[in-house]
Amino acid sequence: MAARALLFVLLAGVVPAATADERSERLAEWFAGAWDSVRQAEDDRASGVDAIDRHPRLAIAVATVEAAAVSGQLFAWRVHETGGLAGPVTRVELHRFAPSPVTTEIVHERVYLKDPSAWGDLRASLASLAPLRDADLRGNRRCRVYWRWVDDHFEGRTREGRCEQALPEADVTRIERFFALYVDRFVQHERHFAPDGTPRVRAGGRTPQVYLRAQDPAGGGT
Repeated sequence: MAARALLFVLLAGVVPAATADERSERLAEWFAGAWDSVRQAEDDRASGVDAIDRHPRLAIAVATVEAAAVSGQLFAWRVHETGGLAGPVTRVELHRFAPSPVTTEIVHERVYLKDPSAWGDLRASLASLAPLRDADLRGNRRCRVYWRWVDDHFEGRTREGRCEQALPEADVTRIERFFALYVDRFVQHERHFAPDGTPRVRAGGRTPQVYLRAQDPAGGGT
């Protein structure tokens, strides 16, 4: 009953004052589960928009990584690029969230294993990550995303002009990221820029990717 009451309050847009830890816990609860952009992809095809503006169908299954020696909250995002959640896992991304020590924001950083071969195939299981330590991870501080609560949802974005991340094959040296997380949907927008500041537009990249909460065939979701 308490969980239902809290959900009702959140959906009504009336959120009680929360500490940084409580906001982090709420963000973690909302993120966990499965997300699929199939409706957006179908709407794009049905509306006849130009190919450059059509969003690909993507699905993400978000799971908590139980690694007690890692600071913050670590998540694994299993990304499916074909077939939705029933399709193969294309890759597994690791994302760490932690309350900022100096602001009310929640700091989000995508992190990478320094030695991926030492941890097995994460597409099959995350169990091998249990002994993971902070020293086993690397990240890019300049590309951190800073989340805050806005009305009835969370919003996160990189600091403008700071995320320098080279993608040589696409002639990209700077990336701007924006996220929004609601109870029932997840919005993601990533913009790429060339060294001279010219935008590099990818298919569907001019507008955000919109995921709806889904049921993960492998377990999880709602």
